[in-house]
Amino acid sequence: MVGVDGSMDESEREWLAGCGMMRIENCGWRREGEDGGSDRVWSANEEDEEMAKLLPSQKKRMRQKQRKADARAKKEAESKIEETNASNSSKSGKRHVKAVDPDPHGEKLVQVEDPLMEATKYLKLLQKNSLDCLGTHLLSFEVNMRRQKILLALQALKHLLRLDMESPDSHHCLVKFFNKVSSMPSRVTDAERLVWSVLEAERPSILY
Repeated sequence: MVGVDGSMDESEREWLAGCGMMRIENCGWRREGEDGGSDRVWSANEEDEEMAKLLPSQKKRMRQKQRKADARAKKEAESKIEETNASNSSKSGKRHVKAVDPDPHGEKLVQVEDPLMEATKYLKLLQKNSLDCLGTHLLSFEVNMRRQKILLALQALKHLLRLDMESPDSHHCLVKFFNKVSSMPSRVTDAERLVWSVLEAERPSILY
């Protein structure tokens, strides 16, 4: 539609131009090919009246043309911005290069001097953030059994039984633990006697 100040949008101007009309600055519209002497000039009000006579289908086409024109203008503006950014990046010598994983298969990651100590680092994170997860204590049990930390393995076993006493994993760890305890050497040092006394004290709460 014609604006309050007599201005028209692009689709309206295209339609009038398609009807053979041409714009006269500060005056209005007249038929293309007619001179400006005694020819009839369209005022802004007359433009508004002519636009009001449009059929709904014609107005719809004009709105579609306007949307397409807006989309083209937006796309061109985005292209210019991308070109400008690329130019600036090229001038500054900086390029966005995709980072390359130096160890895609994790081969270097597993090549550590003490795998059990490395596993203990991750275990502490799990114990801090996922204390009620069965997997945390399964890992704790396995790591500490391999490190010969019997009391820490016992602690992990108690957590497993507390979280899920019926779990096959819990039963597996229980059997494995007492098999290990039964094969322990005789209690010679004070530390070994202390560990054994703790095991004897905790046995009833675990088995019954």
